[in-house]
Amino acid sequence: MLGRRAWWEIFHVALGVGAAVLIANLVSWSYPLARRDVWIVAVVAMVTTTVMSVPQIRRAMAADRAEQGGPR
Repeated sequence: MLGRRAWWEIFHVALGVGAAVLIANLVSWSYPLARRDVWIVAVVAMVTTTVMSVPQIRRAMAADRAEQGGPR
């Protein structure tokens, strides 16, 4: 079960991915000739953001477990 800290970390990742989608939509709308390139860069940024957040989520899960007195 995920605790409060882990949910906050996941929320922040989702917020970052959502911001990337919004920005990519706006940029691809304003410059349609580069639509494909914009989305390639946006997807790479979203994947990178998600992968880089895994250690923080794991630390948050460990802190939640320690707070509840569970196994590490």
